[in-house]
Amino acid sequence: MHLPKLSDRERFLARLVAIVLAALIVYHGFFKNPCQELLRLGRQVKDIHHELIEMESALLRQEQVQAEYDRFEKAILATGTDAEELAFVLKELEVLARPIRMEIKSIKPLAPQAMGPYKKFLVQMETEGRVTAIMEFLHAVRSSPKVLNIEKLRLRALRKGPNMLSSSVLISRTSARSRTGPH
Repeated sequence: MHLPKLSDRERFLARLVAIVLAALIVYHGFFKNPCQELLRLGRQVKDIHHELIEMESALLRQEQVQAEYDRFEKAILATGTDAEELAFVLKELEVLARPIRMEIKSIKPLAPQAMGPYKKFLVQMETEGRVTAIMEFLHAVRSSPKVLNIEKLRLRALRKGPNMLSSSVLISRTSARSRTGPH
């Protein structure tokens, strides 16, 4: 290397700068990008490994999932015509209300609502009774194995006595069409 008219110290510094520049070029050209790519691939492998563990866990629980699916499938499959489905809901409400000390003022089935492959069957119910009886009935509806749902609830205090309520409840049951065909 020919460095004209430079002192030994200046030549040493020029060589040092050239070595540092060459090292930076080699680092950025050959190491930095491949190292970043290697780290990114490592993260991807870790993410895929985590997903595979979750999938394996789901496969191991397949029998449990299938049993749960079968249980709910039987609970929401339509059992007949729209009138039969509404009768089913009314009978279930009667069974739930019978042991509870409350007065049913009115019960009115509403027109079914189509929701894609499902139908929602609605019943409007007016009741009166003690707070505990109304709450017991609402709890029975929510925990019914027939998959009943409380869509709307309106409570009003009554002057008939202490802890007396009047309730207006919109109860629904969603049914799927059976596998044998639409109703």
